[in-house]
Amino acid sequence: MTTTPTPKKPLSALQREDVPYTSHYCEENTYKLIEKLYAEYDIDEGEEEKTNVYAVFVSNPLKRTLVWMQRLSADDLEQPVVWDYHVFAMTTSSHPEKKLIIDYDSVLPYPCSSTEYILKAFRPQLALRPEFIQLFRVIPGREYLSRFSSDRSHMATSGLPEPSWPHICGSEAKSAMELPSLWTMSTDEIGVSSDHTHAVGTIFDVRSLLQFAREHSNA
Repeated sequence: MTTTPTPKKPLSALQREDVPYTSHYCEENTYKLIEKLYAEYDIDEGEEEKTNVYAVFVSNPLKRTLVWMQRLSADDLEQPVVWDYHVFAMTTSSHPEKKLIIDYDSVLPYPCSSTEYILKAFRPQLALRPEFIQLFRVIPGREYLSRFSSDRSHMATSGLPEPSWPHICGSEAKSAMELPSLWTMSTDEIGVSSDHTHAVGTIFDVRSLLQFAREHSNA
């Protein structure tokens, strides 16, 4: 007897409550989200007009980066949250409705148009002080799943509940704690592809990230 594969769901059907989540563990939440996207949603990786999935880290050398429209600032959305780093998922495609950013910690739509999210969450029109510069490490989704790891030691003194799932260590992770290598980035790395370095992903500033989100389709 043969079984019919379960049809993949459209990205537009994604709901917050469908995705595992633990507050202050955005890197692991994004990992679990990307796992779910590949397993259950219409990504069309093998198609000519495929959808690409990425994990995106935002931080800077001082680990003081501004993100607006976060749920932690819901009482005054004109006030940004100052994160040491933040992580969310992004999809790119030749289809406008699949150019999305998915951030559980945002008050913006879930998922949200990439352009809307970047303009409202990162305010590229503003001249930020150098200590608040926003740098982005954009990592292809399957590479993130294979190379990410965290032993959660960075949260040891936080007093916050850990995720219910086991510690994550990707099949190609070099150690049990690769997370710091992903949040660490500098302006010297902007636009330098991982093809030319030993790093994971590519570094963007906010304007080049916006251009990438608007124009990028097939990788």
